[in-house]
Amino acid sequence: MAREGGGNILPLSNCKVEFLDKCDGNKVWIILQDNKEISGNLRAHDENFNMIIDNVREFENQKNVGQRESILLSGQKILMVIPGSEPNYSE
Repeated sequence: MAREGGGNILPLSNCKVEFLDKCDGNKVWIILQDNKEISGNLRAHDENFNMIIDNVREFENQKNVGQRESILLSGQKILMVIPGSEPNYSE
């Protein structure tokens, strides 16, 4: 599966917690359920893939719908993690 913006695409089912260790402090693009996406800097995570993301941009149906300083994201909502990338949708 290829997406604009580059980066390797890693389905969460194939992902290991050690992979997220390498992403700490770096930009990530996260595909969520229900056509939602988030990009930002990964501050921290746990073994259940719950994440704290800073400098968050939120997208829904490929449109920017908001920004937040930081969020706590439940690992149950995550479908895919793309390290070092962000959506490249025209606004």
